[in-house]
Amino acid sequence: MALGFFSKYGLIQFENEQNANMLQVHVLIDQETNWARYQRENRKKEKTEKLDIVQPLSNHCPTEIELEIKKEKELDLDLEKDKDSSTFPPENKLKNITKFFESEFGRLSPVQLDELRSWVFEDNFDVEVIKLAVKEASLNNKRTLNYIKGILRNWRSEGIETVSAVNNRVAERFESKQPKEWTGAEIPLDGPWNK
Repeated sequence: MALGFFSKYGLIQFENEQNANMLQVHVLIDQETNWARYQRENRKKEKTEKLDIVQPLSNHCPTEIELEIKKEKELDLDLEKDKDSSTFPPENKLKNITKFFESEFGRLSPVQLDELRSWVFEDNFDVEVIKLAVKEASLNNKRTLNYIKGILRNWRSEGIETVSAVNNRVAERFESKQPKEWTGAEIPLDGPWNK
């Protein structure tokens, strides 16, 4: 029955009683349906989209020079954002404190740079006050940002926000730590130990 259908529509030809030949097979094998074409084109699009998402040079590790250039660009961007007037011109505020910090503690990481930036521009600490806090941390041999942040927080809670107020506080602490002159009047001469 199937052979009759195929031969009626010209899909199969009989050479003799034993051999049948399907003429359209090679055409059917190479042919694709509209759905198959649609799926093939979508797969191509997905491949190109995936390649577009991949970051070029994903195995590239930035060099120290590239990191410094990036840090300088970040500094310049921050300086353009904030035009606050103080002891230093705004473009020099962050550079000044960054150079001072690096001279005391060594190279800054990006996290430390962000912390310094927030102290200067968000918390509005005076650059000279930050420098004094860094010096105090160095004198106490506590070279961490958290320690400096604690110093700045304590000073602000005590109302100390200027260089002169910091210097006055340091002088008061120094005087309070000085040993008092001993007059000898504190120890009684007669007591149970003399008997």
